[in-house]
Formats: sequence, structure tokens, C-alpha cells
Amino acid sequence: MDKIEKDHTKTKPTQLGIAAKQYIESKTNLLSPETIRNYKKYLRQIPDKYKKIYISDITNITLQNIINDYAYDHKPATVRSYWNFINIVIRTLSDRHYKVLLPHDNEEEAYIPTKEEVELILKELRGTKYFTPIYLAAYGLRRGEIMALSLDDVSDCRIRINKSLAQDEKYNPIIKAPKTRASNRVVPVPKEITDKIKRDGVIYDGSAYSLNEVLHRIQDKYSIKRFSIHKLRHYLATTLHYMNKPKRLIESIGGWETNSKVLEKVYTHTKKVEEVIELFDLDEKAFL
Repeated sequence: MDKIEKDHTKTKPTQLGIAAKQYIESKTNLLSPETIRNYKKYLRQIPDKYKKIYISDITNITLQNIINDYAYDHKPATVRSYWNFINIVIRTLSDRHYKVLLPHDNEEEAYIPTKEEVELILKELRGTKYFTPIYLAAYGLRRGEIMALSLDDVSDCRIRINKSLAQDEKYNPIIKAPKTRASNRVVPVPKEITDKIKRDGVIYDGSAYSLNEVLHRIQDKYSIKRFSIHKLRHYLATTLHYMNKPKRLIESIGGWETNSKVLEKVYTHTKKVEEVIELFDLDEKAFL
């Protein structure tokens, strides 16, 4: 782990805000623009009274107060990301280990769409420009991966993932490598969808934000509990899990890292088997 300047050496005490700024600057050319942008956002969100605290004076109580203040109006997942940033900044300057209590995921964050909901949404979208991207999301593609797809990435019954659309520090769209090494993959999809893409000559020509907006409109229309396009990846994992597909196959199709904690959490989520739609007819040998 990088060490900027350890407070316990008694050289020059460093305040949390300054340490955080230094850490971000040291990682600017190493981490993705999206990560750097989020780090800068977290730095801005640290109250000034905490930014001025010296690393050597930080206690568990100090950090718990920071988290408590932030958790008041942020989701649990965002709070964890905020804490991870602060923790790694502190650890660049100190060998001390801190423990804080973080909020647990609430029921809404753990929600996974049901068979009927996915079927209804796809039926409602058929014939619109949103059908293809939402359909691909149900086969495990992330929104950024869908937005970055080109016709060259499409072949019969196969979608090749080797890039993703993200935003730079100024929120300008950029094409970058996928989220993880495992994200470089080939996803099996029905021939009807790859034929449709070839026939249309386009995958999707709208904005990334519109995908969740149209999804929410349909959910509101039919009184479906709101969920984002990303939850369709969770639906894929759960579906394959209840079809008794090997874990390694599920990881390969969805682009999850081996033994992903996220994947483990998703497909062990309590869910009735009859709620799962059998969308998939896969040749497992092709992906093992």
C-alpha cells in the first residue's frame, strides 16, 4: 500500500482533508475517471470540521460520527463506498486499524425482479428502441457495456463484451475497458435478438439515463416495485442459479470475478423457484 507520509513518524502532521486530496492526486492516472470523480465527490462531502482533524488524532468515535452524519441521507451502498475511501486515505498515513458500524442493505436494495415483472416489461417494450438494451440487460450486460456495444460485437447468438461507456471527471462520455478483467467475455443470447440487431442496424441510439426512466415509467404504470436496469443482472444470476447452472458458468456469463461476494449475495437471495423465467438455453461446454 502507498505511504504518503506517516503521522506516527512525528514529522509533519497531516489533516484528513489534505491527505484525501493528496491520495486522489496520486491515483489520478491509475484509476478510472469515474472512480476519481467519485473520490472527489466524497472529499467534498466530508464536513470541514472533520477535514481539519489530523490523522494522528482520529479515533474510532471520530470515524463513527463521520459515518453517522453521512448515513442520515445516503443509501447503505453509498455509505460503504464513502467509508472505503476515507479508510484507504487514512491507511496511507497510519498503520492503525479502525472499526466502524456501517448500515445494512435495506429490502429495496436486495430486491430482485420476478418472472412476471420481467415478462411484462419486455412485452411493453417490444417494438420500441428500448427493447433491445433492456433485453440484453436481462442477459447480464451492464448499462455501460450496452452503451458501448457496436455492430462488430454482435454475431449469431453471441454478444462480445470488451469495452464500456463511462464518464470522465467532467461527465463527458468516454469508452474504457470493462469494469473488471472478468468483464471481458462473450455472452450467449437468443438468435432472435442478434438477428433483430442486424436487421435494425443499431443496438440503441438513446441516452443511458433514459433506460432507467422508461423502466420506471412501466413499473409505475403496472404498480411494479421500482428497480433499476442493473437489477436485471441480479435476475440473470438468480435465474441461472435455480436452473442449476454451474457457478463458474454464471460468473463467466455475467462477468463477475471468481467467488464474487456480490454474486453470492444475489443468487442466494430468498426467492421462489417458480418466479424464475427460463430465458436461457445454453451450451455450458462453450463457457467452461
